[in-house]
Amino acid sequence: ARWAYQKLRCDELLRFAAVEGELICWHPHPARWESHTGREIFELAPFSVALLEIAPADQLSLLAARLPLQPWPLPTNRTCAMVPLAVDETLCEPAPPGSFPRPPGALPPIPENAKYENRRFYLEVPGGEGLLVVSVELTRNGSPLPLEDAGSHFELDNGVAVLARHAFATPWQAWRIGEETSLHGWSATLQATLPAGTDCSFTARRL
Repeated sequence: ARWAYQKLRCDELLRFAAVEGELICWHPHPARWESHTGREIFELAPFSVALLEIAPADQLSLLAARLPLQPWPLPTNRTCAMVPLAVDETLCEPAPPGSFPRPPGALPPIPENAKYENRRFYLEVPGGEGLLVVSVELTRNGSPLPLEDAGSHFELDNGVAVLARHAFATPWQAWRIGEETSLHGWSATLQATLPAGTDCSFTARRL
């Protein structure tokens, strides 16, 4: 599940790679990780990305050899928790025919007779620690409603979109809000252009 913390053990990673070697982290904090027991745990938070390399110890590149040798980062044992989210829809009106923006050449144009609605939501979350992720699930008539280029359907004035423009068809979108921004409470206005009759279900989680 995308909301679960992933825990990877050192010896399992090395076994998966089928090589005897050294584990190198290139992102987010470049370093060579020193293992003493083989049972060290690497923890990956939801919506996070890490770039790891397993290289034979006698075949390290010059760049890798210059990285600092560090112990494995300790797992935080944090969990993902849902938090209260207030949602107030302040606008829902028909969009003019053919007005939905579409980057030139990205996807086929939307038919002139397609019915869309311009909608505006005011979102508010109380303060708290940890990365805040606000997501919306799209359904219509009780079924998921995947949207082509989902990133272009939404504009949030205080957050970073997980799905950028030109993304694949999906029935959801989410936004990351850093702890410094949301520590004492967070609010934002979300503008959306969606097919008529779309139901929007919002959730907020602290990671």
